[in-house]
Amino acid sequence: MVRNSRAVIVLAVAGAVAISGTALAGRVATSPRGAEPAAAPSGTYSLWSSSAVPGTVTDPDRQAVELGVKFTATQDGSVLAVRFYKSRTNTGVHTGSLWAINGTRLAAVRFTNESRSGWQYAAFSAPVAVKADAVYVVSYHTDVGQYSADDGYFAAARSRGPLRAPADGSQGANGVYRYGAGGFPNRGYRATNYWVDVVFKLGAPATSTPTPRPTTASPRPTSPSPTSPSPTPTTAPTPSSTPPAPTPTVTGNPDSTGGGRYPERFSVGAPGVGRYRQSDARLPVPAGYQEVFPHDTGSKEWDLYECNGTVNLDHKYFRAFIYIGTNCHGTVNITNSIIAPPPGSANRAILVNANSSGSLRLNISNTTIRPEPVGLGMKSGPLTDHAINDCPTCTIRLNRVDVANTGGMCLCGANTTIEYSWLHDNYIAHLADPSQAHTGGVFPYGGTGPLEISHSRLEPGVNAYTGAEIPNYWQAITAVLFTQSSGGSRLRNYQVHDSFISLGAFGLYAQDGEGLRLRDNVFGPTHWGYTSHCGSGCSVTFADWTNNVVGTIDGAPTAQMVPRPA
Repeated sequence: MVRNSRAVIVLAVAGAVAISGTALAGRVATSPRGAEPAAAPSGTYSLWSSSAVPGTVTDPDRQAVELGVKFTATQDGSVLAVRFYKSRTNTGVHTGSLWAINGTRLAAVRFTNESRSGWQYAAFSAPVAVKADAVYVVSYHTDVGQYSADDGYFAAARSRGPLRAPADGSQGANGVYRYGAGGFPNRGYRATNYWVDVVFKLGAPATSTPTPRPTTASPRPTSPSPTSPSPTPTTAPTPSSTPPAPTPTVTGNPDSTGGGRYPERFSVGAPGVGRYRQSDARLPVPAGYQEVFPHDTGSKEWDLYECNGTVNLDHKYFRAFIYIGTNCHGTVNITNSIIAPPPGSANRAILVNANSSGSLRLNISNTTIRPEPVGLGMKSGPLTDHAINDCPTCTIRLNRVDVANTGGMCLCGANTTIEYSWLHDNYIAHLADPSQAHTGGVFPYGGTGPLEISHSRLEPGVNAYTGAEIPNYWQAITAVLFTQSSGGSRLRNYQVHDSFISLGAFGLYAQDGEGLRLRDNVFGPTHWGYTSHCGSGCSVTFADWTNNVVGTIDGAPTAQMVPRPA
């Protein structure tokens, strides 16, 4: 099946080549003739035996693609080789690679003397040391597609000997792919196994290859645009305003996902939505979705008053905002759905009003929240309010949620988890004066925690379709992340990690919090600063501030560190 593609040029580390064909220092190792056993050498381990056969040997997709699997080992050891299962029509040149999870290529090898089909084997020029419990990716590239693929395979983790392939979603997507001439595969599709395998041996090799730090990447000269649907590589758009810090030179990984830490644009949300513009009057209704219309045509609300037990809302297209009533207790699952409040809607996209007489678990996954736009001078509540709010007895979880055309993602300060999600295109097009709006990203206003944001792409001021910033975004977007006390509240157990934070007036505006934890994040352009000073009227402490770096507007990390807020 054809995956949603976006080709880029990626240059390899020294000692390999650019998969696009441009040589760097050194060469891709070529497995010596006669050294391609069908099974791995004795004393080694692989995820699958040499007798394993894919359920789907030949996928009809004919595009060039890099295909991989994430794996960990329970003990230190070394990777000797890469294997993949070959269909009869998967012809041409095949190149295998081993990657650190930050996108750094650790080794590469070209397959030679391949058999017509079945398991193929290629040894790296030297064993590569790997650390216990660290996540790596082993992959191979095919020019012609027609690879082996079994959807749903990694719905659960797979283990064999000391090796483990994590379940899809536990460490990001698994298996992974990247269309084009090659590069770090970091996109997932239906937990598909592409039948790529590693050859692992316990114990470090004589010469160890150091494992890079998660935020350190090999030098790269350019940054590709993640928004272009064309297979022709493009240059990242230039911001129209200059952030207060010096414009960074891209010396880190140009991958717009930070080495797979956060999603690409238009890679999460409701299945079948595809790319769209902020100005599109409405999203199309994908096949298999049921349209849901308001109970109240005046306020444009769809009501969920009582929901004891479990309510599952799957493959719905809501042409309304959702009102979760006072007596709604239990579990509400919104999956594979579109929430698109029409013009004139009275409130935020999902208004949670459950009372404290019972608990509510709200789980939202693979869903697109996008209120429909209005013209200059018109009003619609969801366009300038956060898409979701919490409640005193709520537990909220967002996974692979796409939020656009709102005033922010979540007004959430307690019992909230946001992961692998995307915020973009905060809406100010209907305002003659953007400063009339006070929008942002995730605001735990008056919250006490816990709140965790991980592996997410938060860029409220970007026009995602073009990749440029929204004009005057900073006048409306106070900050991407904002903490503020209310009524003496104190925010604790707040952590943000492995995320992209960009295009607010500030990246982080911390006015409240005890022991805040921020690590391994990439801060893109802002108007006033990556972070703010707390000032004399507030109190903020940090328990962790490590490996937070500056990035480009596209999400590519650099080597420049973001200082810990004073």
